[in-house]
Order: sequence, then structure tokens, then C-alpha cells
Amino acid sequence: MQVAAVIAYPASQAPEFKNQYTQRLGGSVNELRVIVRNFDEDASRSNMDRSEALSLFKNNPEPFVRAQGDRMEENILRFDNLQDQKIALERGGTLDGMITLALHYDQQLFDQTRENYKWAWTEEGLLFGALVFAMSLLGMILAASMLLGGRREVEA
Repeated sequence: MQVAAVIAYPASQAPEFKNQYTQRLGGSVNELRVIVRNFDEDASRSNMDRSEALSLFKNNPEPFVRAQGDRMEENILRFDNLQDQKIALERGGTLDGMITLALHYDQQLFDQTRENYKWAWTEEGLLFGALVFAMSLLGMILAASMLLGGRREVEA
């Protein structure tokens, strides 16, 4: 039972971690939106679309300009990925959101959230912790019964 409690205790923080990650995600999406929008507006003022502007960077003989083009392309890709993740996290409930976060997190945002995480007890967290506790306990009972079930002596 203690093992189940040890597993459930940090699991109870998963919903709050998702909330704090989602807040950072929203801020990053907003900042990248401004950068990408400004780039697109600058390209448009020069009678280019985004791909033409990026191509101009890539074909430039100056290494610094090519590097800036690569950086802009990374910003655009990250913006698209983070925006998709934000939509997915907002659509799902607590469990869906935690699965989405576990499968599709941004390493930089994850690390920043972990480094600055503030533990908090929420209703969602307590319910999730209780669910993990029950599942862990059930798993241990099933594993023990399987191990002990093979040790039955044959009655003569």
C-alpha cells in the first residue's frame, strides 16, 4: 500500500503541472505569433509570401543572413507545433490533456515548467492521485495473486 501512495503522491500534481505548462505554452504561442506575423507583414510589404521570403534568406551568400532565415523557419515551425498543442490541450479534459502533454510536449517549455513548478493541491489533482493510487494498488494485488497463484500445492 505504501508503494501505491508513493506513486500517487507525485501523480496528484500532474493536473497542476499541466495547468502551469499550459500557461507557459499560451505565452509562447502569443510571442511567436507576433514574430511570425511581423515576418509575414514584412514579406508582404516587399511583395513576397512567406516561402519567397524564406527562400531569399536561404539563397543569400552571407552566412549570417542564411542563419537568420534558418532561425525564422524554426520559429514558424515551433509556432505551428505549439499552437496545435495549445488547441489540443484546450479541447481535452484533464486526462486527455495530460495524455496530450505526455505525448507531445515541447522540451524547452517542459523544462522551464519543471524548474519553476509550484506544488499545489487541487480537486483535480486529488482525484487523479486517488485514481492512480487505486490503479497501483489493484496492479499490485493482481501481480501478487498471479505470483502466489502458481504456488498452490496439489491436495492428495
